[in-house]
Amino acid sequence: MINTPDDLATTALRDVAEQVEKKLLKLLPKGSDLEQQVIDAMEYALMAGGKRIRPFLVMESAKLFGVGESSAIRVAAAVECAHTYSLIHDDLPCMDDDDMRRGKPSVHIKFDEATAVLAGDALLTLAFEILSNELTHSNAQVRCELISALAKALGANGMVGGQMFDLLAENQELDKIRITRLQRMKTGALMVFSGEAGAILGKSEERRRNAIRGYAHDVGLAFQIVDDLATTALRDVAEQVEKKLLKLLPKGSDLEQQVIDAMEYALMAGGKRIRPFLVMESAKLFGVGESSAIRVAAAVECAHTYSLIHDDLPCMDDDDMRRGKPSVHIKFDEATAVLAGDALLTLAFEILSNELTHSNAQVRCELISALAKALGANGMVGGQMFDLLAENQELDKIRITRLQRMKTGALMVFSGEAGAILGKSEERRRNAIRGYAHDVGLAFQIVDDLLDEEGDSEGIGKTAGKDSAAGKATLVSLVGTEQARTQAYMLTDQAWQHLDVFGDKAENLRNLARFITNRAN
Repeated sequence: MINTPDDLATTALRDVAEQVEKKLLKLLPKGSDLEQQVIDAMEYALMAGGKRIRPFLVMESAKLFGVGESSAIRVAAAVECAHTYSLIHDDLPCMDDDDMRRGKPSVHIKFDEATAVLAGDALLTLAFEILSNELTHSNAQVRCELISALAKALGANGMVGGQMFDLLAENQELDKIRITRLQRMKTGALMVFSGEAGAILGKSEERRRNAIRGYAHDVGLAFQIVDDLATTALRDVAEQVEKKLLKLLPKGSDLEQQVIDAMEYALMAGGKRIRPFLVMESAKLFGVGESSAIRVAAAVECAHTYSLIHDDLPCMDDDDMRRGKPSVHIKFDEATAVLAGDALLTLAFEILSNELTHSNAQVRCELISALAKALGANGMVGGQMFDLLAENQELDKIRITRLQRMKTGALMVFSGEAGAILGKSEERRRNAIRGYAHDVGLAFQIVDDLLDEEGDSEGIGKTAGKDSAAGKATLVSLVGTEQARTQAYMLTDQAWQHLDVFGDKAENLRNLARFITNRAN
């Protein structure tokens, strides 16, 4: 098999991540009394995962300037200490107030707020301690230059200033110049240092040093923009879909109100709304109006939520948590959960059958037929049956892929194809969006299995570790976490290739594919 550039990048990132993590464990201080808690918190934060893009920049720029690996790896470790310090402090309740980081509880949740502040402080000082050591470079002037450049990247005109800017800019309208400056300070400054570090270590002449600085600057801004675009686009669709769902929910007049309350509870419990997003974006590709697309997106979310309610039942996956809240059978009772799932499933088809979804009855019937197949015995329901009966069985890769295609992929494919059906598309473009949704669906399931294996219940919003405890066969259990992660990236790359036919109109879908692969919950 030919390795694509993306395959090679993924492998290289992983190799650097492994090197840096080994070095970080060696560089962490040792405690002898109660100070051990802050060291434990430092290690917890450093070893929580992440792509290690900044250390990768250090290592690769060092190669460009002929710097030995023993020096470069120490600077890479210092950069990761500095980056992790910033994440710990950013997550504090007084700042971004985030309880999750890299799929696990943030440091202030895992330990306490004081420990989090101190762990961040200690990582920041450790970064400078590493750089000051003669093992980093024999020339003290070079070490001082590294320290000075990192301090500027992190300080009041760099990352810290960027965080202050970000906090005070909430609810303000910023123009492009100020947004770019904010991003350059908060994210870009440490990226630029990471790229420039190799040039400093190699005592490079100015022209080549400016070249690597320019590259790292542009990469830093692009990194922030892509992340923001995917998150913002998903959030906007989620808000639209939730408003539509509340309008489409039936009204009760007597004791049946309990099942409607349970339907609303499940629908409004949060979630990324990836499937509705797929519907909305595919509809744009095929020139479909928003009023039609939003109804199909709402129907898809009803169908997806029905499946979550039934999957959580004690007789099936037996999960008490969903989207960070009690499952429907816990919040209400088991009978109500079964009925709420049934009602959401029927509501999905009711929405699609209405002429407001599309003026052409044939199109509505095609939507209904495609959704029914995606959900039925050869789709999601069959996948759930397969999953239950496969517990404690050894499945090969072909059967695991088929299981994932049925249980998760089928509804993803419908969500992508819905826009083509609504737009009465010709076959070539319809196959392209189907191929994209198929690959994204498989990548999504692999990442889901990785989170189950490596994540935390509070972080992923459901009980972690249940698949392995139940003896369920997944690609992760078959080939291991690293190979599974590589497969997810490969599927993402394939998904991108399917979108070539749509050109720039598919940019949000490209961003979604990356978001799915890198998601933490």
